Amino acid sequence: RHDPKQLLSMILADATRLVGTKHGFIYMLNKDREVFHRTHGLGLYEKDLGREIPATEGIVGLVRRTGQPASVNDYPAWKSNNPDSVQFEEIRAILQIPLKSESQVMGTIGLAYCESGKAFGVEEIATLRRFADLASIALDNATLLDSYSHEVTERREAEASVQAMIN
Repeated sequence: RHDPKQLLSMILADATRLVGTKHGFIYMLNKDREVFHRTHGLGLYEKDLGREIPATEGIVGLVRRTGQPASVNDYPAWKSNNPDSVQFEEIRAILQIPLKSESQVMGTIGLAYCESGKAFGVEEIATLRRFADLASIALDNATLLDSYSHEVTERREAEASVQAMIN
């Protein structure tokens, strides 16, 4: 059994291995604040944990609006048209795949290539989309189990407290 944070680390590591890159991240949606928060990172993104982006902006905003993967295979050209979205000069191509719960985007798996000439192809995106669908189910299950475990623990503590008061 994995807690959701451990599971996200595993999901990210597996996604980067699937496409052969060292660079990836997880954005999770904070619905209350309407921002995506970078919770996990590999490669370039290890030094950029905690980044927040409004839920309507950038590539992640597009993924949230459409519920579909979004890729930019010429990131230098894209960032010249989107100067507020610039992250790392090294990035050549980027892809974000939605993580969903009850058909709503709750986060994204982000992957990047820094090598010139590398791009995210149709087959690669389709494979990653299937992977993200399975990852979303696993994450939902881990979240439910984690919540249930906390609830059971709280109930047992409350029962023990009541029992102590009776005795």
